[in-house]
Amino acid sequence: MEDVVNKHYSGHIFKPIEVERLMGKEGGSSINYKVKGKDGPVIHLKNFLRFKCDPDRLNREIETLDRVIAVADHLVGRGIKTFTFIEAKDGRRYVREGDSQWMASIFIEGDHYKGTLPQLQQFAKELGRIDKSMQSFQNAIDSEYVEIPFKPEILRELKDLNKKAMSENPSEMDHLAQTVINEILEPMLQGIVEGVKRYSFEPGITVGNIHPHHTLYEGDDLKAVSDPEKASFGYPVIEQISFSAHRFIRQAIVYMFTCHGVEPNKEEIKRLMDGFIKGYIKENNLSAKEIEAIPLMIAKTNAHKALRILQYHYGLEIDTMGRPVEKLQSELYKFATHIREAEHFKV
Repeated sequence: MEDVVNKHYSGHIFKPIEVERLMGKEGGSSINYKVKGKDGPVIHLKNFLRFKCDPDRLNREIETLDRVIAVADHLVGRGIKTFTFIEAKDGRRYVREGDSQWMASIFIEGDHYKGTLPQLQQFAKELGRIDKSMQSFQNAIDSEYVEIPFKPEILRELKDLNKKAMSENPSEMDHLAQTVINEILEPMLQGIVEGVKRYSFEPGITVGNIHPHHTLYEGDDLKAVSDPEKASFGYPVIEQISFSAHRFIRQAIVYMFTCHGVEPNKEEIKRLMDGFIKGYIKENNLSAKEIEAIPLMIAKTNAHKALRILQYHYGLEIDTMGRPVEKLQSELYKFATHIREAEHFKV
């Protein structure tokens, strides 16, 4: 990492004197560093591990990084609190060193999201600004949006495979799968499918990679939404809003309840959801129809994930991440819980 700093940045914007590794690990998507200089700014240096420089993928990787920069520039130009990427010595805003790509931005001091209602509302307000500003973005990638991202009939095949496993030597995962299939997916899946088809929202431009760990605060004041990635056209914006609301409220629940061994109640979820909506509509409009659809979008997303986990477990698809059965079991339990809780996000 020091070689990257010395070769591409040292003497250009500052002379590095201290390096601190922030987060990320080998095998992950990125590793982040805080680099302090004797003179000049403190910078945030990111090593994009997921953009390994395979010659066959290089053009696609460069195009992706160009789009990351374009999104950040677009947002910064409209006053959105996010990263400002800086140039290396040769004028580029990403550099290749070793077998991966690196980018540098002005470092933003702050604490991560702790799940307070003011923090949630601050984020929702900024998300409203992001969504509103992105609708004028000119370089979004066309995405192939699939309204129902799973085949409902797969449930019958999974049920048969689970029944067979339960008659032989069932594992803990098989017992959990039986409960999820019989008590959650089977009673709810058809209603989810019919509900999604009934709403059928128009496509818009959405930004990926927005979740609680990518926000920075000073107390309850939002300092930045870090790491917004490529913009896509095709998904209804309300799906992105629903995803973000769920992720941030679930994280708040973890801090307020789960960490203390207490089950959250639906009144608290509703209070947080009310706060999220109030924050968002300060900057961007939401129709009554969109607000009404949020629980359904949350249920759809998590039903899709639960079905994928079941397909991995019963060999209908290959889990490219190679997760052990214990991890799949934990994920299935989580997604099943989220499906059940989705109705509590009704405002």
